[in-house]
Amino acid sequence: MVDSTRNQFNIDWPFDLDWYRLQSGIDFKSIFLASNHFLSEGWRRNISPHPIFDIKYYLHQRPDLIGNKKSPFLHFCEYGWQEGCSPHPLFDVDFYLRQFHSFPREFRDPLSHYLNIGWKAGFRPNSHFDPLWYLANNPDVASSNREPLTHYIEAGQNENRAPRDMSQPPAEPQIVELKSLVSRPAAMHVIRHAREFQPTPYRGPIDLSRFCEPLDLNMSMTASPGTVIGVFIHIYYEELAEEMCARILHIPFPVRIFVTTDTHQKAQAIRNTFLRFGFESRIFDIRVSKNRGFDLGPFITEFADVFDELDICVRLHTKRSSHNAEEFGRRWREYLYDQNLANESRVRAIVGAMFNQPDIGVLVPSHWDPIKPWISVGDNLKPMQRLLSKIDVTISKDEQIQYPSGSMFWFRGKALRALTALKLDIMSFEANSKRDGTLAHALERALLFFAIRSGFKWAHLPRFEGGISLSTSEAIDTIRKSGLFDKSYYSSTYPDVSKNGGDLIEHYVRWGAAEGRNPADWFDTKYYSRSMQADRPGSIDPFAHYVVRGRALGLPTQRMDRVPATTRVDDLYAGYRKAEESPEYERETFPIFRKTDLRALAFYFPQFHPFAENNKFWGRGFTEWTNTTKSIPMFRGHYQPRLPGELGFYDTRLKEVLQRQIELAKQYGIHGFCFHHYFFSGKPVMRAPYDIILANPDLDIPFCLHWANEPWTVRWDGLANQKGVLLAQSHSPEDDFAFFRDIEPALRDRRYIRVDGRPVLVIYRPSLFPNMADTIKRWRKLCKEAGIGDLYLVVMHTGFEAPVDPSKYGFDAAIEYPPHHLGVKPVNERLSWFDPAYEGNAFDYAETVEKALNRKMPKYRLFRGIMPEWDCTPRRRNPDLFINCAPHRYQGWLEGIGRQTVTNYPPQEQFIFINAWNEWAEGAYLEPDRKFGYAYLGATARALNNVSGAPRLKQAPKILLGTHLFYTDLVSEFAEQFRHVPAGFDLYVTTPHERVEALRAELQDLLGDHAGLITVVGVDNFGRDFAPFILQFLPQTSRYDLCCWTHSKKSQYEPTYGDWRSYLLENLFGSPGQVSAILEHFEDDPKLGVMSPHAFHAVAGKVEWGSNFKLTAQLLKRIEIEITEDMQPEFPTAAMFWFRPAALAGLLDLKLTRADFEAHAEGPRDAKTGMIVDGTISHALERMIVYVQRKAGYGHLEYSFKA
Repeated sequence: MVDSTRNQFNIDWPFDLDWYRLQSGIDFKSIFLASNHFLSEGWRRNISPHPIFDIKYYLHQRPDLIGNKKSPFLHFCEYGWQEGCSPHPLFDVDFYLRQFHSFPREFRDPLSHYLNIGWKAGFRPNSHFDPLWYLANNPDVASSNREPLTHYIEAGQNENRAPRDMSQPPAEPQIVELKSLVSRPAAMHVIRHAREFQPTPYRGPIDLSRFCEPLDLNMSMTASPGTVIGVFIHIYYEELAEEMCARILHIPFPVRIFVTTDTHQKAQAIRNTFLRFGFESRIFDIRVSKNRGFDLGPFITEFADVFDELDICVRLHTKRSSHNAEEFGRRWREYLYDQNLANESRVRAIVGAMFNQPDIGVLVPSHWDPIKPWISVGDNLKPMQRLLSKIDVTISKDEQIQYPSGSMFWFRGKALRALTALKLDIMSFEANSKRDGTLAHALERALLFFAIRSGFKWAHLPRFEGGISLSTSEAIDTIRKSGLFDKSYYSSTYPDVSKNGGDLIEHYVRWGAAEGRNPADWFDTKYYSRSMQADRPGSIDPFAHYVVRGRALGLPTQRMDRVPATTRVDDLYAGYRKAEESPEYERETFPIFRKTDLRALAFYFPQFHPFAENNKFWGRGFTEWTNTTKSIPMFRGHYQPRLPGELGFYDTRLKEVLQRQIELAKQYGIHGFCFHHYFFSGKPVMRAPYDIILANPDLDIPFCLHWANEPWTVRWDGLANQKGVLLAQSHSPEDDFAFFRDIEPALRDRRYIRVDGRPVLVIYRPSLFPNMADTIKRWRKLCKEAGIGDLYLVVMHTGFEAPVDPSKYGFDAAIEYPPHHLGVKPVNERLSWFDPAYEGNAFDYAETVEKALNRKMPKYRLFRGIMPEWDCTPRRRNPDLFINCAPHRYQGWLEGIGRQTVTNYPPQEQFIFINAWNEWAEGAYLEPDRKFGYAYLGATARALNNVSGAPRLKQAPKILLGTHLFYTDLVSEFAEQFRHVPAGFDLYVTTPHERVEALRAELQDLLGDHAGLITVVGVDNFGRDFAPFILQFLPQTSRYDLCCWTHSKKSQYEPTYGDWRSYLLENLFGSPGQVSAILEHFEDDPKLGVMSPHAFHAVAGKVEWGSNFKLTAQLLKRIEIEITEDMQPEFPTAAMFWFRPAALAGLLDLKLTRADFEAHAEGPRDAKTGMIVDGTISHALERMIVYVQRKAGYGHLEYSFKA
């Protein structure tokens, strides 16, 4: 009988190796071999995998399973317990579940929960058995660390031991609180036979080879599913954070993540990336460290305090080896990622081995082959000797050493005690300028010595080769011994094979698999060939792979009608929570722009209204939203379905929709739309937006047309075949005339986009025309005869035909049309697909950007194209999609091609085409959505501002930056932002007296090469930040053209204000392009007095007088300005802003003194913290700024680049 049980044996399921050995009579060497035996034949022989699973008892409850091809044990784990079935007469599922508020999702079934942590937490398996009482009254059982019910079943009941306090009645279910376990992750380690280990520091001489212990990655024991893994990461290359997150997802245990990086901006971006991948903020800690000591310096100095809290840890970083070729660094990084985190199976084996070999403190991965010649002390002898002398170890230049080359490895926190005892600080490490011979290089090579001094051994981590390989004869033999090949099925299904005689298994291995034949009715060879790629196999027959690896991994063997519900509710919820709570969500902003000739055009897809053809083909009411909303995730973290933001599920038949789309596009710097235009053999289709814009001249946005001149097919990709065409496309001279007459009104429109007066027309697929050159001649002639002038014709470069010189057909230019012709390879193996045999392709957006920016441009005119994201999941069963898409990556791509465009093309031809404004079913849209909000629009605006380089100014202004740094720990954050201002500005800083000298030295170190005069002045702590502004800073501003005032705001009394300072700094500075836009605005408008960011979202509803009106009015009256309380106050909230000194000179006329600030220092206090939050003279002065500059004849502009 063929075994059709294709379920994964998961090590979290209840399986007792010793028990199974006893019941089967076979001495299995590992739990994996035993579980394979159980899956293939053991369960058929009624061999139970655990004492608390009684097969006969279970079948008595479910007689329908008798003779079934599914194991009763696996049925219980997957379904039975949810149907109320119990695994044993002494384990009552209903009773057990009534002890929970809700059953924890991380456990598959109640029995697994009980065996792993339940019995230690006091959960009872039935009303008659009390596990904690049993242990307390049977010390021999307690000392053996045995789970009590198992002992009772195997021995206790035969020895007449009491199951509970028999003087008390049987228990009723009581909710068990697990608080005692939350703070002690180690309490989760309760798998049977787990060993305790207390390291003893070693003081003698060290020979590394003596302390190397063999590592068994196929041990019968494993770690508990509650084992918490410490993940320590240094992310210098922030763009590799997504790659890092994808690898961490291979850890099938709870994690605590500790990240170091070198700037606050990177830290925020990294934080958002981790949250986007579903990591909860409570489990990760991101710290900013000086850029010294490469990746090891921050690791040792920032997180030494937490090593002892964690047992099993892994250390990673975004390795690039910048002193070598880029490909070298990438391959080394990927090799080390594979060795440490190749897949869940390898991680389980590593963690299980460390859990069961507690004396091993460090696992050293095999060295990458290209760097093996470098494995030596090398030029690191002196720094190694200095370092190791601190733990009484001597070393010579020729000594043979071992170490985790590349600094990625598994370790125990306590194995680094001897190292953390040195209390190194980051300044102990050199700057990252030397290739070798630094403290960081010495530390890498000395790591094992410190582990041994800490009382641990080390082990080589067996090399991961990316899969297994079998020869033809080995595959035949493996399949034959498995008994899984169904000869009867193969013979009857393929009579041509049986007619010729011969060995059926040999035929399958040698020829059948390659021909797509199946070895059993439950095994689809073609499907499994894709499915097994999740295990990254070597050279091996698909069915042999299933026998050896696939069934243990639970790989599916044939297509499922639906992807199984493996996405937990909280994973889905993360994508659709309240928008404002998502770290990736960006609120609406109101950016200002620099003058530029660069024109960004976004393709506009009109299929968001019903029309006759779609009603006929796809059902009444079909629109693009129908496709968009039916999608489901393909892997964890996959953003599907995509849901719209402020525009909702709009209908493009409404003028109001198009009007708001135009407002948003212009608000964020989009020059115009390129409408996809549909015209089939004289018949216009899907025309609502086109008709609306022509009928409404007040919809003021430039536009042009792109004729998508392909047939409509069932496949959604224009690849026609006889059976799949819905609307055919024909091209004849008559069609050429008809098409021109159709678009002629648009070409005459004043808003139509032109190049030197020539209307721009884009054609999708020129190869479908019988003679494209003749068609172009006809169109040019018709256009001139109509009095419109010549056309400017542009051709798309698509995957349907090779990119060609547009002049071949008579076009003027071509357009890149991503995702076509990107030249990137699939990266499917990086993802854990819900369906391992996923038939589409995943590509890396980060790699795409890199290739696009390095693309060599042709001699002909080629307009650069870009896509924000791409994901065809809603439209196709085998979709292509891109991972690692993110607004900041899109921004970098847009900036890069923008610079190429303005550098190489004349002003009238500086176009960039964005695919697209609203291709929702292909994941390519700029419009606001529920996950990212306005992030892609914001990225577009920032990129366009950053393209033009230095500010375009007639005369460079003399700039003074001022800041009050009460919290001097923020100095590096402010210095990062100040560097965005053109070099040569002066800096004036106030700070408490005792911090002046240290702050002056640090500012000189951080900004000495960029700023001009740096002045640091000590002040007394009164008047908040406004006393230093009025009394010290403002009198210094008169000899400058422009000034900017900031301060080290922390707002500690209100948690929702935590990002307020970052928001203001990012909008006052943020990038050189943003600062340039500010400076250009001041030059363009001599009467612009103050520029300030819009109110931070958390206080936007609190821009009011509060308790400040009376004092504000009194102070304004002193300089002859009258206000009334019914006026809506307008002021730069938090008092950080750019200004002209002349605009605020009136504040000096108040002639304020320290006494004024001290006289008005009190106000309403926060109820929780007691801090003054309003009503002081500083709050009044803040509200005066706009009125003072207006009296001086100046204006105020609010803006925001980032939300």
